[in-house]
Amino acid sequence: MINNLFPTPVYYTSIDEEILKTLQKDIKKYIKDNDDLFKTNQWKCNTETNIFCDESRKFFPTYLKDLIIKNTSHYMVECNFKPRAFLVDDCWITIGGDGGYQELHDHLGAGSSSNGFSGVMYISSSPDKGGEFVIQSPIDTLSKLLPESDNELLAPQIHIEPQEGLFISFPSWLKHGSLQYNDTKKKRISISWNIDFK
Repeated sequence: MINNLFPTPVYYTSIDEEILKTLQKDIKKYIKDNDDLFKTNQWKCNTETNIFCDESRKFFPTYLKDLIIKNTSHYMVECNFKPRAFLVDDCWITIGGDGGYQELHDHLGAGSSSNGFSGVMYISSSPDKGGEFVIQSPIDTLSKLLPESDNELLAPQIHIEPQEGLFISFPSWLKHGSLQYNDTKKKRISISWNIDFK
């Protein structure tokens, strides 16, 4: 018998096409109207983000908040987590042009000490152009010491192709990032957020 011990629950789904179209339209306008907010010096990588912009200029319409809350609730139910009140602590946009990537990082220290989940949703991305979402195994050292295996559960990293409308939520302590995106015509745009438990 094989037991998959110490699982790390990661939730993903595709959002409704009409909501995605609304997000694409609203975010495109927001980026155009707030060009000065997007800076490349917030992290070590060359992506642009509005993560540290003034609260009054953030992009966080009610329908987006409702979408995040609804899917976070599904995540908690599907994993049989005990019900707890939570809030969306931060929400920011990331833009990756040709050559854009995101180094591995976690969101520990963001928000309160009871840090819960973090998430990403893809708004714009070209298929087969790279930019895969990377999730680092929390036991990556042990994974590397095991014999080679085709079992995805034993891989040191999981790579998920970015698709428009893809919604991913995961524990905030899980290291994640993205591989290099290679498209000179269409930028990869995503929304990220943190969930804190009350």
